[in-house]
Amino acid sequence: MDIHGQVAQRHRDAVLRALRDGRARTRSELSRELHIARSTISEILSSLIDEGSVLPTTRLHPAKAGRGRPAEVLTLDPAAGHCIGLDFSHHRVVAVIVNATREIIATRSTTYAQPDTWPARTQAAIALIAEMADRHGIHYRSLQVIAVGLPGPNSIAWAPEGRLPEGVDQDFRRVGRAITHDFTDHFGVPTVVDHHIRFAALAESTWDRPRPLDNLIYLRLSKGVGGAIITGGSIARGAHATAGELGHVVVDHSDAARECRCGRRGCLETLVSIDGILATAADHGGDYTDLASLGTAIAHDDAAAVAALDSAARQVGVVLGLASLLIDPAEIVLAGECSTLAPDFSERVQRHMTSATLPYGPRPTVRAATFHGQAGAIGAALAAIQAHHRALWTRPKG
Repeated sequence: MDIHGQVAQRHRDAVLRALRDGRARTRSELSRELHIARSTISEILSSLIDEGSVLPTTRLHPAKAGRGRPAEVLTLDPAAGHCIGLDFSHHRVVAVIVNATREIIATRSTTYAQPDTWPARTQAAIALIAEMADRHGIHYRSLQVIAVGLPGPNSIAWAPEGRLPEGVDQDFRRVGRAITHDFTDHFGVPTVVDHHIRFAALAESTWDRPRPLDNLIYLRLSKGVGGAIITGGSIARGAHATAGELGHVVVDHSDAARECRCGRRGCLETLVSIDGILATAADHGGDYTDLASLGTAIAHDDAAAVAALDSAARQVGVVLGLASLLIDPAEIVLAGECSTLAPDFSERVQRHMTSATLPYGPRPTVRAATFHGQAGAIGAALAAIQAHHRALWTRPKG
């Protein structure tokens, strides 16, 4: 976005913030209150009225009582769904709807069976969005963009029983194209599709912050291990859309290295995913049936469980330390079930990062994720807002 677009965006945000309190204002009042030229205010409001985000009403304004024609006053429509963010995970889809001021006005999820086809999952999401309108009293007449997060091509979602099939990246793109078509056809607005972990990273770097973080690494430790990078304030995708795949950094080069779903051996995922950590605990003599029993054992200071925890923290710390040398993030966010095994897991990872980072200067903060199950959908809603703003300020005039 050029300088003109940045200034225009700040003015638009200022108008929306002013209207957020629900009080009706005239164009002149907004101009005086915000110290923005009336012509600029009129241009912004015309755009917001065309979108359906702002409601004009011609009535007698108190300031003009008894004098001349009634003034046109404007208010924000708080029930107008402006952008929708969707996150498709292994078994459910989460939807987040925001209005023009980036306020979440509805969030909800629905589940589906793992064998369900992508067309069936798409229809489940469309039905969910309709249900949310009925339940929350919102409408989509001013809907601008939908953003959809999918499991990335290296996700276990594409190979729940074992190795990733050949051409899985093509499957990801094919499903993405079909979803883009289906949502655009149904709602009549542009649809953006990307890796849902990238959207989660965007949420952690941007949502509810007075100033977004320009540089962040996000790592989710769950059934699989996936990562995403925010650099220069934008999602990093790379030349081949594989940026951030930290789960497939090879960390074990020994003959005993475990086989990974990607077809190689010794990837980080084989050691710090749910199955990976349970296998490490078993290597230390532990016998845990699931992550919950392992977490209980850690809380009771069981030797095998604590050894598995520290091994995972060490491996994650080394990989993130190396990634930090390349990215120089302000923060590193750890998400997923494995990151919650112990309250001090982030601190353990930070200590192990030391060996792989420079011995001087500031180091990134390692913290637990804030948004958890809603992160992907919130980030998708943000991506939808950003896509709409790019379209606004690059749209030809006239």
